[in-house]
Amino acid sequence: MSEVAVAAAAFDEDLGRALCALPPPPAANQHGAVLVHQQAARKLHELCDYYVSRKLPPYAFAARLLSAGADLMAKGEHALASSCCFSTLVQLNLPEVQAVSKLDAVARLSLHVKALYGLHSSSAAAALQRDPCITHASTLQVVLAALAGIQAGCMQAVQQQQLYWLVYNATIHIHKAAQPLVTAGFYAEAVPYYVFAGGRALHSC
Repeated sequence: MSEVAVAAAAFDEDLGRALCALPPPPAANQHGAVLVHQQAARKLHELCDYYVSRKLPPYAFAARLLSAGADLMAKGEHALASSCCFSTLVQLNLPEVQAVSKLDAVARLSLHVKALYGLHSSSAAAALQRDPCITHASTLQVVLAALAGIQAGCMQAVQQQQLYWLVYNATIHIHKAAQPLVTAGFYAEAVPYYVFAGGRALHSC
């Protein structure tokens, strides 16, 4: 096995162990549980930072971070998924990096767009987790910013015919993030995104 393959296998093992060790998100008044959760989250951050910055090239860690982010969101760890996984990939801005081993321009754009979807979806989900009825203006602003971010990612995917499946995926993310707006009575704010999603869904078929 190559050095990268060995490191990638170690990352898989360490990441799986760290995800399993992460306790469920505690209530704010459970101070002991909050501390334990914070420690586990910090270890996960350190683990990802170590492999991403020192051990693995983008082609070896990008898909793994996307998968870990999806796993964290499934656990209700939306903020952690954003900060630990999706934002790391977005900050790399892979489409603008010319020389990336084993990743052509389409692959780099695909990874970037998926990371954008994850980043903004997790941002909206984290805000709605704290304020599900959107009683605070700040929650509304976060959800609208997330919808705009997903829409912007979709417009990047449109540039490549091979990535039209990502255009369709954007419509799913938009519907999921916009539905709480409708439920809370913010119809006018949600409509432009529903219209955009409907139009893109038709064009992606």
